[in-house]
Amino acid sequence: MKYTKILALVILVCFASTLLNAQEKSIDTLIHKLFSSLKQQDEKAFIALYPNGQQFAYIMRPLIEDAFKSNEMKGALASNEKTSSINIDSLIEVQMNQVTAPQVEAELSKKYSQLYHEFIEKGEKKGVKWQEAELISISLDSTLDKSDTEVKSLLQAGMKTMKGIVDFRSNKVNYRMTFAKFVNVPQAGGWFSGEIKEIVRKAERPRNIEQPSLTLPSNSKTKKKDTHS
Repeated sequence: MKYTKILALVILVCFASTLLNAQEKSIDTLIHKLFSSLKQQDEKAFIALYPNGQQFAYIMRPLIEDAFKSNEMKGALASNEKTSSINIDSLIEVQMNQVTAPQVEAELSKKYSQLYHEFIEKGEKKGVKWQEAELISISLDSTLDKSDTEVKSLLQAGMKTMKGIVDFRSNKVNYRMTFAKFVNVPQAGGWFSGEIKEIVRKAERPRNIEQPSLTLPSNSKTKKKDTHS
């Protein structure tokens, strides 16, 4: 029973904690496409930016491996007579088989659709007229939050992460949109967008994100600043 609860918790954390988007060679291009899908209120374009099942598996493997190979998990398995002899690598493959199951991709699509509608509605409640929205600038920040175990797992697997801010204008009001955990996955071909965290009027102060040090005008080329190393 204890073992079943542990597995359920790992699946829930890994599946729900990070929603990631589709591959682009340039982080700047990815953010422009994401903003355009919101401006045009194009749900299909928004969902098309998200990973397919295979790409999702590339992202999930290091998170699952770290979860099962953690001291906490090893201790929990070792403390139970029924699970003390279980091979951790075999457990990891069981979880990966679940992640790559055909129904997972359909569930992901539903979640991405829900994310799209929630964010469109969140902007409208703040007064955003999406079809009138104009991108002003993109601020990128690649500094690592050392307390974020998910990000550390991704970096250890050879991936890069990005967070930042999108400034835009709509209905004669300046707005700020914050994002985090945009991930570059070499095996999957490039950048995936991640959590779209907040949207506020420019006079309001976004929560849970530091002001990035690198600001890109909306028509500028990407200037990468890697501060992970």
